[in-house]
Amino acid sequence: MRWHPRSASRRFLRWTRWLVLAFLLPGLLLVALGQWWLLPRLNEYRDVLASTVSDYLHLPVRIEEVTAVRDGWRLGLRLQGVKLLDPARDAGLASFTQAVIALNLWRSLREWRPVLSRVRLEGANLTLEQGPDGVPRLLGDAGADAAASSLPEVARWLFALPRLEIVGERLAVRRPDGYATQLLHPYLQLQQTARGQRLAFTAELPANLGDRLQLVVERQREDTADPEHEQGQFEFRAERLNLAGWSLPMPNVGGSAALEFKGIWQDWQPFRLEGYLRLRQAASESGLAPWPEAKMRFDWQRREDGWRLQGNARFGDGKGQTVVQPAFELNRTNEGWQGSARGLHAQDLLAWLTPWLDESARQWLMPLDLRGELPEIAFRASPDAADYSATVHLSGVA
Repeated sequence: MRWHPRSASRRFLRWTRWLVLAFLLPGLLLVALGQWWLLPRLNEYRDVLASTVSDYLHLPVRIEEVTAVRDGWRLGLRLQGVKLLDPARDAGLASFTQAVIALNLWRSLREWRPVLSRVRLEGANLTLEQGPDGVPRLLGDAGADAAASSLPEVARWLFALPRLEIVGERLAVRRPDGYATQLLHPYLQLQQTARGQRLAFTAELPANLGDRLQLVVERQREDTADPEHEQGQFEFRAERLNLAGWSLPMPNVGGSAALEFKGIWQDWQPFRLEGYLRLRQAASESGLAPWPEAKMRFDWQRREDGWRLQGNARFGDGKGQTVVQPAFELNRTNEGWQGSARGLHAQDLLAWLTPWLDESARQWLMPLDLRGELPEIAFRASPDAADYSATVHLSGVA
């Protein structure tokens, strides 16, 4: 009788498979029985999950119902009727139709308590408006007892979290005069990066206003930032804005625009920014920007006694040729206003100023039909702009 080594290895593999199945099947059976027993009883752990979510969000949380849901390839939990509360006043901050959370199973088993790895809040209606102190504040649709939080407070709360997603239905941006713009499908994502934390916000504009808004705010890690100041970077982008749909102080404005700027923030206030504004076929009944295309570059910087704004513009004929390229500068200090502009045309300046003039000034200036160049304009004013003076250099004006 001959013994073959290959048949022995086959028998070893066969017995190994049977042993693995023998140990695996009881484990799977226990998991199935545990899931069958646990899932119908999820609502009994509603208070425990509310406490866990509260610790994660650093805010008191109320939950109406808990169900199981598949989150990708993992088992997640859906919390319905989620309400965030103000711990100081026991008032509602924001209400969400539901939240989807994912558990870190290994840490949960090791620590014998629920440990969250992901939180996604869904279905909120929020309002952003200017508060009585001039600081923007955020209001949530949390009923009659709703409380408002200033935008810096919301930013500090967000950056104190490790990770978060918020999917909203609507964000109303309300101006002091009562006019509100409805941003649709706002989405916010907070995540960790190599340099610190990154907060990304996107929202869709109504069809008559434009396409989409994007805002990214980054916060530096504490070990790399200035210990005396919180700081980071920000970037904003808005493409294909429809000027006719916006409530602008100029009559019958048409054309499209794109706005983009980025900069540095410090202590939740912009410290410096630079940006671009592009206009295409922008015009109004007053002759505003009568060029097929225009591009403006600006740089703003905060100083100890105020701020400074400077930049330049380029107006083209739509065929790649630059017609006029003015530059400007404006300084705001404790002593008042100071600014200058260079390279303007008299007819263009008149067209830009017309929307802000009263009727008597328009009747006096429009028949003049000014033509010529304005090499430089210097402007000074008191802090309240009640007293001002301007020096204008003229060249070939008729």
